[in-house]
Amino acid sequence: MKRFYVILVLAIAIALALAVGISKHTGYVLITYPHVLHYESGLWSTLVALFAIGLVIYLARVLVGLVLTSGGVVNPWSRRNRSRRVQVAIEQGQMDLAEGRWASAERHLHRAAEAERQPLLYYLGAARAANEQGRYEEADGLLERALERQPQAELAVALSHAQLQMDRSDTDGALVTLQAMHERHPHNVQVLRQLQRLYQQRGDWSSVIRLLPELRKDKVLPPAELADLERRAWGENLTLAAQREEQGEAG
Repeated sequence: MKRFYVILVLAIAIALALAVGISKHTGYVLITYPHVLHYESGLWSTLVALFAIGLVIYLARVLVGLVLTSGGVVNPWSRRNRSRRVQVAIEQGQMDLAEGRWASAERHLHRAAEAERQPLLYYLGAARAANEQGRYEEADGLLERALERQPQAELAVALSHAQLQMDRSDTDGALVTLQAMHERHPHNVQVLRQLQRLYQQRGDWSSVIRLLPELRKDKVLPPAELADLERRAWGENLTLAAQREEQGEAG
């Protein structure tokens, strides 16, 4: 409260000083340019006019800013609204994917992927949703599009492709994909793990045995799980060998 009174007193004092100065020294302003401009007035009235012009310009800028801002809110094609729509598509697409609404997930995530600068995860999600609907060509097309947009993500796209191929029981295609990645990234843990699972899915236990040293060297599996896998692989391989031997003798 004391500060308010101090400010009020100072404002009154400044106003009185200005009033006295204006009354004693009116001042004079003359601006002239031959045949074009001639302006003459008192100093203080000129200052007031300049202040009024500046105030009008400031208010006009504020008004224009408000109009543009409100136009951005109303205009559905404004950058602000585009960003909001993309964010809604991302959130809805991720929820749909988690809850198994494949068609909706594909639609929303594809839309988000086309709008985002880093679209990889959204393309992968859309491809999975298409794959779950049996739309395999569309799924592969989405992965190709992801690779076009982010070529540095080749390994991630290939691993997702191999998983989708395995999900659709295309083990031959998955094997080609994973073997190509194994040649290019021989120590990648995810490539080795997917290869191991694919060999098991195909019942190719001799290939699992050949892969065991790499699984051990790169610590792909915990020691106990690796030991169980090794015992099973040798056991299954011996059983298959015995079956082939019996079939040969029968033949």
